[in-house]
Amino acid sequence: MTGLDVILNDINRETDSIVAKIELEAKEKADEIIKKGEFDADKKLSEIKASIESKKQENFRRCQSAADLEKRKRILIAKQEIISNVIAKAKNKLVNADDKEYFDNIVKMVEKYASSQKGEIIFNERDLKRLPKDLQKRIDNVINKKGGSLKISVQTRDIDDGFILSYGNIEANCSFTALFNSADNELKDLVHNLFFS
Repeated sequence: MTGLDVILNDINRETDSIVAKIELEAKEKADEIIKKGEFDADKKLSEIKASIESKKQENFRRCQSAADLEKRKRILIAKQEIISNVIAKAKNKLVNADDKEYFDNIVKMVEKYASSQKGEIIFNERDLKRLPKDLQKRIDNVINKKGGSLKISVQTRDIDDGFILSYGNIEANCSFTALFNSADNELKDLVHNLFFS
């Protein structure tokens, strides 16, 4: 082997050593880049999963809240329907009572709503035709205690039931419909407390 061959062999060995060192460094650098890329990708994936989970939980809370609100609305509507039905049945029971019970209630209403003045009690046409014979006497007994008087009028009014109290220019509508309407909130509260408290 000549001196030149030795020098070339040394250069080749040194070159191989440098190339091997560069390859090793490149591989290490590539491994480092891959590891960092994998770490960054895992981190980003975790962040995305966390964000998705957070959004999923927020959506679930919103859906749950909307479902709870809808449930409360439906319960409220059902309660209101029950209350309205109970009040309507109570009114229908008064309106559709047999003659004796109907006019017994009329006398009780006169006792409650009549004033201590002189006036008239006015019925609808149907009730005027079916008045019990002793109704004027019963009304007199009740109203005399108050110091007033009420005469059954021969006139009629266009009301479904109950009566009108007339004191000159002042009239009080004591039809069942008017009384139930004026006591609407009080009746609803009463029925609500009976059924739902």
